[in-house]
Amino acid sequence: MGTKTYKVFTSLQGDRKTIKQGWSWPSFFFPGVWFLFKKMWKEGFCVFVVVKALELSVEHSGLMPLLFLIGVPVLAVTIAFKANEWHCRHLVRAGYIHVDTITGE
Repeated sequence: MGTKTYKVFTSLQGDRKTIKQGWSWPSFFFPGVWFLFKKMWKEGFCVFVVVKALELSVEHSGLMPLLFLIGVPVLAVTIAFKANEWHCRHLVRAGYIHVDTITGE
């Protein structure tokens, strides 16, 4: 399938994290849970709020299923493309340092 690019981060305590760049399948299928698993509390909460807002707008609009059938997939695809990038930013804010970029299978 080709090589993948990973960013390597380390904390001052020596903890090391390797983040694959690009599309994230887990965040596509389970976006809110993925953010919470990565301890990105605000982002996870925002996903749940946006999905709930889409559900409520479907209930109270004449566009019923169309809005939900377009809104949720657009949200999922956007998150899947950006999730690993956001995770890298989250690590930097948490004190991790980007030390290397590597490629591999």
